[in-house]
Amino acid sequence: GINAEYGGHTELALSLSRGLVTTLSGSSAENTLQLYREVLGLTIGARVQPQYESLSRGLHRTWLHLCYGLTAHLLPGDPVLQYKIFSTRLATVFPGSEQLNALRYAISFEPSTQGAQILWTRYLDVLETASERDKQLVTVLQQEMLHCLRSVPTLSADNFSFHNQVISALVSHYTTPQDRFREISHHLLTYRKNKELLLMFYEELAHSNPLSTVQLFKELLKDNPSCPKLWSKMMELSETSQTVAETREIARNAISSLPLNSSLLLQTLVFEVRNCIDATEQRELSEWAMNRAEERGITLQALP
Repeated sequence: GINAEYGGHTELALSLSRGLVTTLSGSSAENTLQLYREVLGLTIGARVQPQYESLSRGLHRTWLHLCYGLTAHLLPGDPVLQYKIFSTRLATVFPGSEQLNALRYAISFEPSTQGAQILWTRYLDVLETASERDKQLVTVLQQEMLHCLRSVPTLSADNFSFHNQVISALVSHYTTPQDRFREISHHLLTYRKNKELLLMFYEELAHSNPLSTVQLFKELLKDNPSCPKLWSKMMELSETSQTVAETREIARNAISSLPLNSSLLLQTLVFEVRNCIDATEQRELSEWAMNRAEERGITLQALP
């Protein structure tokens, strides 16, 4: 009786959905899998699925629960594969805007960070494609990207790969350098450990607003003082946008924070030599740098 027309069994399907979702872990594999097969009309290994048109509107969410449950049950040890198969299966059943609704609903009941990130990625990809056909959806897309960034946590304290992917897509919708700088700056100051984001947009930020970008470096270095790339890029940018005295202060702070970093020491030495007045001062500075390097067990070739 379960394989009868969906439209005539709304209450039965809803009841089965609730029961399967809440008792999955306590059911035997054989019984649960058979029940899923009958309710969904799926044959494992074959491409047989209930057609979207055969589902009454009230059963879309029921089918979504069941589809997710089946995927999770078949692949209990591989959550990444679970969600990827689940989101792909949605695309074969739900057309157009209904696929967006289905994905958005799936996100709303997904408790794990990893699962939410995979579902959000699929949802934003589908919404991006839809916005290319319907420009009115561009604003919706931007709002959803911002909501995603606010609501989805990182996988770990220093893993911003998912968020940087979303931020990069969001920034691509801004056309003026000022708007792009403002948006990137906002997220840099929100995720203060996200040094990869600053390095990702370094060239653009340095070109559009170098002095403000130096200030961004200073803010991020408060939370990332042991990142040599941040120090190096800030020194490089300061040389072209600030005074010698200001750059020298940055260089000294870099060496103080990372005294054993040979590349920063060499970069500081090159900067100082370029800004010395005469040959005697250059030679004295070169000797000073070599002595400091030797004290730290670092080998530097003498500058000509």
